[in-house]
Amino acid sequence: MITNGMQIANPQEHISSSYPLITCRTLKKYSSLSNMDCIKIINLKIPARHGVYDFEKDKDELFELDADLFLDLSIPGKSDQLVDSVNYAEVVELITDIFIVKDHNLIESVAEDISKELLLKYPFTKVVIRIRKPHAPIKASFDNIEVELVRERQ
Repeated sequence: MITNGMQIANPQEHISSSYPLITCRTLKKYSSLSNMDCIKIINLKIPARHGVYDFEKDKDELFELDADLFLDLSIPGKSDQLVDSVNYAEVVELITDIFIVKDHNLIESVAEDISKELLLKYPFTKVVIRIRKPHAPIKASFDNIEVELVRERQ
């Protein structure tokens, strides 16, 4: 995998170590409104090779992803400082890296991996991940096949 112009030998290690780890102390400052405030990433398009059938893994297919990321945004709302919030570009990069690191059979599995990593690396109290596969190999007329996972910090 290439990221920021560098070849990464083990992409999975890169994902776990490249993003800030959120400590309990950091999380406390995001606790009071954490189930009301939400950062939304809408219709992120990611080319990847996920599917049960071999032909689905032969070439990239464009997937669509939405993420609802719950945390208290009152502090960054008052301070107007990025250090008090979450860098959206880093979150999008993390999601994209996880999405393309390995080929999954099921988009449910991709969504699970993304949810786990987001809850580990950021102060989100809850994440909702929706992944759409517009060109799923199903003989029917539809706009999208979508999986939605809801995960909360334990």
